[in-house]
Amino acid sequence: MYDVYQTLNQPVDARIASIRHGLPAMSIQTVSDSLGVNKKTLVSILGVNERTLLRKIKDHDVLDPSSSERLLRVMEIERRAVEVLGSESLAREWLQSVNQVLGTSPLAKLDTELGAAQVRRVLASIEYGMPV
Repeated sequence: MYDVYQTLNQPVDARIASIRHGLPAMSIQTVSDSLGVNKKTLVSILGVNERTLLRKIKDHDVLDPSSSERLLRVMEIERRAVEVLGSESLAREWLQSVNQVLGTSPLAKLDTELGAAQVRRVLASIEYGMPV
């Protein structure tokens, strides 16, 4: 079975190739389980049509490059949150809770790269004890 999280350990060029090829559609279930959110939440962040996704999962197909890149971004932020906060459970809770600085949950910001940059900045501030 393919472990989508191993993609994060690949060199940058290999990750780019994975994005261009498309991550397996079934990876969405793996990531939603890891985050502790329902698939619908993740589908919204990725901008994928739910019916199309169900068909891709059934056909063992891959996501398009744009959705693959967004999924990889979510996984990277999740990993960074675990590193900074010290546990998967704390990271899950933090990613889903409304953040005063962001004005929404960090997870809700991950549909765009600009939003992800804001989340990374907040994580860096937490890590180094600096004001946001």
